[in-house]
Amino acid sequence: MGRRGGSVNGPDGGRPLEIPRRRGYAVVLAHERKIPLGLPPAPRVLVVDDLRENADFYAEVLRLGGFAVNRAYGAHAGLRLARLIVPDAMLLNQLMPEACGLEILAALRRDARTRGIKVLITSALAIRDEALAAGAVDFLSVPVKPREITERVERALYR
Repeated sequence: MGRRGGSVNGPDGGRPLEIPRRRGYAVVLAHERKIPLGLPPAPRVLVVDDLRENADFYAEVLRLGGFAVNRAYGAHAGLRLARLIVPDAMLLNQLMPEACGLEILAALRRDARTRGIKVLITSALAIRDEALAAGAVDFLSVPVKPREITERVERALYR
């Protein structure tokens, strides 16, 4: 069976059961009943930081927390990747040499495809009010504890 679905013989060896794949679910259509066969996909989080060590640390914490994680090393790479994969949430560093996190957030909010991404800004600067006013759903002051990272991302996703 491929990602687009497939079929298997029914329990009596007769009419095949169709197994379409949609958004991470496998559903068996048998006698007009739908029976879920899998778990929904993990929420996708994009981590954007110009410091590879920070991005890798956040990504590993989130992966261990059950999230599907992508990472980008730099502001412009993060914006390109966000437009490509349209993640559910984004952990975005404020202080990057190419562009600041708030500039990337503004670009995401202008694009209809990326407008709905839940963006959490990370920074050592005290810019919480500015980040929230710009459209971030949360602000994490660095350094941040691993448990706080996963809790805040979960809270942002499931509000």
